[in-house]
Amino acid sequence: MLDGSSRSLQQSEHPLCAWRRALLGRALAQFVAGAALERAAMVAQLAHAVRPDKKDDAAADETAANSTGEDEGMPHTSSIEAHCSGVAEQYGLTPRESEVIVLLAYGRTLSIIARDLQIAKGTARTHIENIYRKLDVHKQQELIDLVESHEA
Repeated sequence: MLDGSSRSLQQSEHPLCAWRRALLGRALAQFVAGAALERAAMVAQLAHAVRPDKKDDAAADETAANSTGEDEGMPHTSSIEAHCSGVAEQYGLTPRESEVIVLLAYGRTLSIIARDLQIAKGTARTHIENIYRKLDVHKQQELIDLVESHEA
């Protein structure tokens, strides 16, 4: 760059990515340190940090405001995150696997998970494989069913 800074062109062009990375880093640090926030609230904050765009945020906020439980057969957003938190605790998932399971429960693909968490696809695949092994599931739908049926 002309100003001589060591930041890459990609970082300077995408301040939203830097913001998400910083937010995710703070949330993860709080999660690992066992901050005062409840674990379900922390998972919700992590999921919020990695949502791909503002449309999802607006839709989730609208759903949260208009829904008191289940909406058209789908559990409430915070309910999914609370269920994921319970599953993560019960099955001994790592903090990163706890982030990944939330995205899997929302139906995100390997590529989207890798992009949102800013990790390599191979790393995302390893996290997913470890989650599937620990939960003894073989498909994403089985994982979603397990999460939805888990007592929050």
